This record gives sequence, C-alpha cells and structure tokens, in this order.
Amino acid sequence: MVDVAKRDLRNTLRVPIACEGRAMRSRLPNPLQAYATVQSRGATLSALANREVLQRVLIVDGQSLFAEAIRSALEAAGVVVAGVSGTAEDAVTRVLRERPDLVLMDVALPDQSGLLAGRRILNDWPEAKILALTALEERRVAEEALRIGFRGYLTKRTPVAQFVSSVRSVLDGQRIMVHRLGSASRQAAEHEDAELLATHLTPREREVLALLARGANGGEIAAALAISRNTVRTHVQSILTKLQVHSRLEASTFAVRHRLTALPGADASTGAPPTVDRSSRRALGSNARRDAGTPSDARGRPSSPRSGVVWSTAGRRKGEPGVSDAPVPIRVLLADQHALFREALRANFDAEPDLLVVAEAESGFQAVEEGGREEPDVAILHAGLEACDAIQVVGLLHERVAGCRLLILADGEDQGTLAAAVEAGASGFHTKRAPLVDLLEATRALSRGETVIPPRMLGGLLSRLISHRHELDVAQERLARLTRRERQVLALLAEGADNDAIARTLVISPQTARTHIQNILSKLEVHSRLEATAFVFWNGSLQNLETSNGAHQVRATQGAT
Repeated sequence: MVDVAKRDLRNTLRVPIACEGRAMRSRLPNPLQAYATVQSRGATLSALANREVLQRVLIVDGQSLFAEAIRSALEAAGVVVAGVSGTAEDAVTRVLRERPDLVLMDVALPDQSGLLAGRRILNDWPEAKILALTALEERRVAEEALRIGFRGYLTKRTPVAQFVSSVRSVLDGQRIMVHRLGSASRQAAEHEDAELLATHLTPREREVLALLARGANGGEIAAALAISRNTVRTHVQSILTKLQVHSRLEASTFAVRHRLTALPGADASTGAPPTVDRSSRRALGSNARRDAGTPSDARGRPSSPRSGVVWSTAGRRKGEPGVSDAPVPIRVLLADQHALFREALRANFDAEPDLLVVAEAESGFQAVEEGGREEPDVAILHAGLEACDAIQVVGLLHERVAGCRLLILADGEDQGTLAAAVEAGASGFHTKRAPLVDLLEATRALSRGETVIPPRMLGGLLSRLISHRHELDVAQERLARLTRRERQVLALLAEGADNDAIARTLVISPQTARTHIQNILSKLEVHSRLEATAFVFWNGSLQNLETSNGAHQVRATQGAT
C-alpha cells in the first residue's frame, strides 16, 4: 500500500519553480526526498501530497503605521507576511537568516538607504527578490534600484489592488516598473488613458461599474438595475475586459481613482449612481446627522445596525435629536497623497465596528471639499498634503465644519509642525512611526473631545507656544510704534501695492510713500519690503492693520469723493 502511494506521489507531485517573467512547474526525480526537510513527525503521505509551499514576504519600512496597514492588505489578499523590519540593519540580518520569498524595501530608511541595504543583501544572496516600495517618485532612483538588482519599483501612490497584483507578479518571477513617476503631466496622461478605456463601456456597463465602486455585490446590482444575476456576471466580465483589469476590486479602484462613478443612469440632481437597497452601518453612518432619531435614512430605507454592536455617539453634533438612542459610528475623513497607505488604512478603520471612513482625499483642496460635503467627526490629515498644506486645511475645516476634530499625521516628530497645527485649531498629532492601534485609539479619543498629543512632545510644544507668544508680543510692540498713516501704508504693502499705487490710494506723493516705507522698515526692525510683508502675515497682523485706521477705509473714502 505504501509502495503504491509512493509511486503515485512520485508521478504526480509538482513543485513550483520561479523563473524570470513566468512561472513553470517541473517534475522532480525524487519528490519525497525534496520534501524530507519539511516533513513533520508522523505526517502521512496524503498530507504531504496536499501540502502547499507558502511564499513569505518581509516588509521593510521605518513607518510602523504604513507597514501595519499594508500588512493587513496583503494578508487579506492571502499573502503571508513573515514580519516587519524598521531599519536597514535589521532587514539585512533577517533576510539573510530567514530567506523570505520577497522583500518589500522602502528606499528611505532611518539608518541607511534602502538601496544600499538591497545591494548588501544581493551581494550575499543574489537570488533574493527585492521590490522597492517608496514615496520617492524619481526616475533616476528607480533606475538605480533596477541596476542594483531590485525586481521592481513601486511608489506609495499605487492603489491597493495594483500593489497586491504587483507583489504576486514579482513572486512569480516577473519584473515590474511604475510607468509614470512624479510628473503631473504623466498623471494627466494616465487619467486620459483611463477615460479612453471607459469610452468603450456601454451605458448599462457604466451603471454596473458605478455600483461596483459603491461596494455592491451581484445580488444587489441585479436588484438595483432589475436584471438577472447572470446578466450582471456578463456585464462584469465585459467591464474587466474593456478596462484591462483582472478583478472586481481592481475595476472598483479604477473607477474611483479616475472619477468614473458619476455615470449615465445616475440621479439627475446629485450625479449619484442608482441606489443600492441595503441596510448597513454605512447607510446609517452617512445619514445619522441628517436624520438622527429616525428609523430610516435619507432615502426612506430602514437602517438597522448589526445586533450586539454598540457604537460611540460622541461624534454627533450638539443639539441633534436622538443622540443617546441611535448607535452611530465615528465618521472619519482620511487625507494622504499616497493611495496605497490611504486605501490600506481605510480597510483597517472600516474593520472596526465603531469607525467608518466616509471620505478620502489625496490633496489639501480635496480634503476641504470632502470635509464640507461629508461633515466628518474626525479628519486625519497628512502633514505633507499637496496643493494646500495640512495646516491651511486645518484652519479651513475648523471654520467650515463645526465640531470636526482634526488630527495631523506626520512622518516624524516635528515640533514646528505640531505647534503650527495646534495654533491653527488641530486637536491631535500622530506620527506614522507609531503603531496602528494607537491611531485607532487616538481617533476615538478625539471623538470624545479629548486632545491627543504624544507626551514626549508636550514639553517642546509648550516651549514653542510660549516662544511664539513672546514673538507675538514683540511684534505687537513694534507695530504700536507705527503712526496711523504708516499702518495704512503697511497694509497696502502687504496687499502687494507698489509706491505709485500707495500714493494714489492715500492721495500722497510717491516720495512721501517712500518716506513712510523707510520709517516702517526702521520701526519694525526689518530690512526690506518683503520682510515687512512677511512680518505682517507671520504675526497675523493684517486684519488689525485694516480695522484699525485701515487702508480699506481710506479706499472707501477716496471712492466716495
């Protein structure tokens, strides 16, 4: 009996062998011997035949929060994560000791360049598969990584679905390279390519894609569009083919990333796709503030939360009815320019029963727009937001979204950023080097009205605030030296007026304007008009100048005469 089993196993067992650009399977002359080192005591031949070779990935990134987020995304996709290293030295040691099947290597590590770490690994283990995963979007860096021997180069702007697909491709022996790095024109070209692909979709396929992007399954799409499930499957397969993607998740990510979700068949007034009729915590969370205390959402659908789950109601706006009765998740806005981190973080937040991400943003302007539309309880803003920086966004959201608590998420412990954020109205500060669980708890604490700042940074924050307060006092003392006319001239300078414009506005000669400007520079103890203008904006004095003997009053008087 055993001899028969051995013969059958010898004839049928196949072992994967990775090769460049493809995967192939090969018969081994003695598969029992090949598996002898992994066969456990008492293992049967049948168990051995069914055993799968698991491929392990090691994540190397100095930002614990990012590493944990993508670890969850990989594990959810069925990829085994062997561990996380936060430094180059630890990564080199672990890789050479544990020999993982793939290393995800950040280029910017705390102690050494990830490129140098990769070179050290490849010198001792040439067969190692290393994939660069970094925020750096420089082609020369990518080319250097490939020259060293990395199997590919991905940026952290890569969507989760594409990231997982790339990891699997490298594990299968392929090399990958992000086609567009950094350039806005390249990003625009990518968007144009997406729109071109979308033009091949029929109106019905666009409706199906819009519902996929909202998270609808086959049954929900069939019910919403009054078609059969078989028809839905046909439409989905056609969508995957036309968009050149491989799964519903990739199609959904594609649609959201390129804003293809406001499609034909949408509500004429809102541009939203056909409604998915379901009772979920998303429906409840999205409409809780607008319809608090009612048994249905804004479209009249029953909203029944999952039994046994109690959500915090601290995120509700004051004065709303039903605050103590309706279980409402904490509504969160995530703003970060890196799609991979943002999407992976969202998945972790949405896995928590009391947290719900209602909007994402990749720029400061988009964060302000989404915040005004969704009215989140907590907004988490990366300090390095593009277009409009996080400190400006804090100020704008603080003014426009009453009750929204704001948290700055920084790459490291920057006292200057912390002080500026607190002065702008932020209630929390967190770094990407801290664990994911800390960010989840910080979000909950903010929704309860607490302030969240790392204890080790409080001393520096207090010193900076006191120092800034002193600087403001000094600035006010210097401004007090100015005469009424000099204040008017300074206000016009701050608005960009030149000598002639100042002279015309104040009905004085250009020479008199120059004299006033010289006096202003002397009294403020600055050396140029640019420094004087910076002095005004840095110390928040422009409004005081305009309301106290202000230039606007002068212009109004001149206009009247």
